Amino acid sequence: MKSRRCGMRMMDESDILRLLRQKQEGIYRLGLFESTPIMDTIVNTKLSRQRVKGLALHTQMMNNPYVRKRAAQPFKRYEGRPVIDLRAYDAPECVHDFLAMCLSRKSATGFENRVIPGQHLSALLKHSYGVTRIERIFEEKIPWGFRCIPSPGGLFASEIYLILCRTDFPPGLYHYRPDIHALEQLKAGDFSEFAETSCGIAGYLSAGSSIPCVIICTSLIERLYIKYGLRSYKFMLIETGILAQQLTMVAHALGLGSRMFGGYFDDEVDDFLGVDGVLESVQNVMVVGWPTEDAGTDAPGEGG
Repeated sequence: MKSRRCGMRMMDESDILRLLRQKQEGIYRLGLFESTPIMDTIVNTKLSRQRVKGLALHTQMMNNPYVRKRAAQPFKRYEGRPVIDLRAYDAPECVHDFLAMCLSRKSATGFENRVIPGQHLSALLKHSYGVTRIERIFEEKIPWGFRCIPSPGGLFASEIYLILCRTDFPPGLYHYRPDIHALEQLKAGDFSEFAETSCGIAGYLSAGSSIPCVIICTSLIERLYIKYGLRSYKFMLIETGILAQQLTMVAHALGLGSRMFGGYFDDEVDDFLGVDGVLESVQNVMVVGWPTEDAGTDAPGEGG
């Protein structure tokens, strides 16, 4: 276990173990973490005045024109796959008071067996992770696409995959292309059973609930690591958290319900998506659809 700050000095391993043993009572006892890698992750991703000097070596990479041009294209492409152009779908009318919407948002406990129109799916993706503007930056005037959410260094390390079951489009696994606002079909077929069993959905929706659309967000940590080193791990999680919040708020604005799921089986989902599970890995899973009328508020710890 690495050292960390303790007052005016860096803590060593004995300091950390002593801290962990100080509190051994109660449900939040720190001793629970003693034999896990969690503390190492927390410590190793901290930024200190000493570590910031090493980080400068990473950030200098962004001064390279080639690196800048490559970083300006954070778009994963699946060449030769069927493409659905979402630009053909006009956004539905949607006028909401944002502050009121923040207070009324809740996780849906069930979804109707009802199709999500193409215009709603298009608007959801466009207003969550679509390219909103392009600016020419740096000395080379590189065209840089910006999105609806903030991203560390504007590097946009997240990718969106969708399992479509009840939409205007053929059922299957899709990948979202923000640069052209389109869906690439990776697999055709009904994958609702996979979503239920491998994405942690089983048992958490009301009886008879449909699973119209599953949104899976992944992160490519390499996009951040080239600039931020170990700090990129924290930045990766921050970005996917913001993206998940954006998705659930836009869904709410469109009249759709959503629910996050954290009990997915990482390797099974990564294998299904065809990603390596290390440099690119699943970060969050969400179901979106028309909420059932009796979809009430969850108890604490059950979605929120």
